[in-house]
Amino acid sequence: ARKSNSSALAVQEANLSKHGANSSAEGNASQPMCKHGVLRHSLQDNATCACTWPRVPTLNADNRTDCALTQCGHGNYSFESGRCNCSEGWRHAGPSSPWEFFNGRCTQYQCQSDALCDELLGIAGATCPVAGWNCDCGLYYSMFGTASAQCMYPWWALASKATKGFWAMFRSLWYIALVVSVALLPFGKNVRG
Repeated sequence: ARKSNSSALAVQEANLSKHGANSSAEGNASQPMCKHGVLRHSLQDNATCACTWPRVPTLNADNRTDCALTQCGHGNYSFESGRCNCSEGWRHAGPSSPWEFFNGRCTQYQCQSDALCDELLGIAGATCPVAGWNCDCGLYYSMFGTASAQCMYPWWALASKATKGFWAMFRSLWYIALVVSVALLPFGKNVRG
């Protein structure tokens, strides 16, 4: 059954190149049509590329129909790699942003400094808590973004604030414990054994 499917595909490709449908200017008929989808045949001697979501039928560089991601975020789709190539300063979303992660979109900004976050987003007080993450713009501006930079999602903004608060408390806790200990020294009981 597999051999007959491949021979039917070869006949269909030959018919397509003979009639000129979806063939390139150079007549490159040896390159398979619909590399990232499923080739569907019809009775009118036409073939279409059936794509699974989130890919959609698009013409590739050889003017052949193929399945591609049209919404890469901050990048462009590459038919060679079959995924989005991210622009400089951006990377693919991680699993903490499941919708963008499964779509293979370039939505993770890679911040470098507080000053750059402030400048690119135009938000006073925007910071870069960890190099390579989205900028921390606070809860009010969470999920805000421009063509140049992106703010954290609300859950990451909250996690960032909680981490900063924990370390601030930890840095001052030893001092508070020392002051309380010294203040309670006169009230202690001296027991001789």
